[in-house]
Amino acid sequence: MTRTDVSPLALTRDECLGHLALASVGRVLMSARAMPAAIPVRFALVGERVVFWADARDHPETIADNTVVGFQADEIDPITHGGWSVHVVGVASHVRQPDVFAALEGSTPRGWTDGTGPLISLSLELVTGRRLSNNLEEMK
Repeated sequence: MTRTDVSPLALTRDECLGHLALASVGRVLMSARAMPAAIPVRFALVGERVVFWADARDHPETIADNTVVGFQADEIDPITHGGWSVHVVGVASHVRQPDVFAALEGSTPRGWTDGTGPLISLSLELVTGRRLSNNLEEMK
């Protein structure tokens, strides 16, 4: 996909992954008790997967194996309001294989509490993103 194929504000998949690789806080987007929910998590991009620890208190039975969830991470300057936003839709899986768990455990940041929830690996089925800008010339 070349830059002329899309809006000048749209990010390519590679640009989205580059932003995710540098970020560490995002939001899991899911349905909880038939209502939309967005829960902040600390995460890492490991290969083609977003990996994070779920807190059992924040994610009651909503992130089961093979559950489709959304994920968003962004960086927005509080003064200029410029930055980027990346959205992911994927399948969440609990990491249970001992060798995979051991490899990911140390490289995935824990959340803000000592939660007892599972280590979640989210596939990157759909990845979209955009640059955020107040520059009207960039929007043309």
